[in-house]
Amino acid sequence: MSKPDEPITTSTQNSAKQDPTKQDQDGVGNDAGQNGKAVSSGQLPLWLGYAGLLPMAGVLAGQWFLPQYAGQLLYLAMLYVGAIFAFLGGIQWGLSLRLSDTHRNDSALRLLISVLPALITVIALVIPQAFGCLLLGLGLWGLLCFEWANRRSLQLPVWYLPLRINLTVLLSGSLTAALWLG
Repeated sequence: MSKPDEPITTSTQNSAKQDPTKQDQDGVGNDAGQNGKAVSSGQLPLWLGYAGLLPMAGVLAGQWFLPQYAGQLLYLAMLYVGAIFAFLGGIQWGLSLRLSDTHRNDSALRLLISVLPALITVIALVIPQAFGCLLLGLGLWGLLCFEWANRRSLQLPVWYLPLRINLTVLLSGSLTAALWLG
């Protein structure tokens, strides 16, 4: 009970007064704790991943409603898928940095794999569109197979591979639809 001349505080105010620099269980300050939890739980990557499909939905809508631009929109879809594919290659580069010296061969393989998506994208953009779409789709699935086969060499977040599978299905499916409409 408070004394008459003491201000009344709530329990959240009391805990803040106890230690304003107190860290939450993620090891970050209270203000940043919610962001850390959103990433570690997979919520933020989930939202960002699925939001990343919106440009493909825009391309498909554009092809449907503006068929005179279908070819240009297909090329735009290929550029976008290629950018995502190159980003996935960058993830492999980052993962190789986490490997210890005992996994030197795996690290070298990941580094090699990490640069292939950008090179494949360049090739896909200069060959006929049907073959370029096929190359990008096979690349997305091939990289996913590589990640799946090597999932035990790194400790990936539990949300990563399920999200990666879902996004690969949707991205390659939307690229196929764009090719069909193009």
